[in-house]
Amino acid sequence: MKMINKFLITGVLLFLSLAVFSKKSEITLGKIRLMNELIEIKIPTHFSALLDHEMMQDYAAEKLPKIVYGDSLREVRLAFYSKKNEVAEAGIGALKASVLSDFLRDDLKLKELSNGITVVDNREMGYLGILHKSPEKFYRFYFLTVYKGLVLSGELISPKKGYKTWIPIGEEIMNSLDIKAD
Repeated sequence: MKMINKFLITGVLLFLSLAVFSKKSEITLGKIRLMNELIEIKIPTHFSALLDHEMMQDYAAEKLPKIVYGDSLREVRLAFYSKKNEVAEAGIGALKASVLSDFLRDDLKLKELSNGITVVDNREMGYLGILHKSPEKFYRFYFLTVYKGLVLSGELISPKKGYKTWIPIGEEIMNSLDIKAD
């Protein structure tokens, strides 16, 4: 009887420890300020800013973001852009269509997962969720808005493997955008 109890207790403890260790760690978000305190937005708390040389490795000089945050392996990145644009007043729909056209030029096999316009912080926000298929496979969640002739945008990029975890996080990041200068 004692042997059965020990076996049962050991089995229960083993099951509980496996349940605890196999549970996916949740990604928590914390607020930061960007672009000379103009923007407040949430990002994953375990992300850190990429150094200049790391940014240069991952982004073309003509499309260099203002700042990029990433996980410890730099597999998942969150980049922020600010750019004066004459077409900014054309509207979010036209800007978003232009961005999608650029993405299609680079990857004709991409798969659109989401595409829309929503309202965040009392302003229109365009977004695109895309699964790139060539030359490498990755997920991109891109969002943009206009503020005083500036196109403010962000993009979350993750490897294809595990990208579904990042879909709601990208949306939460976008929905947390708060422009402080108004």
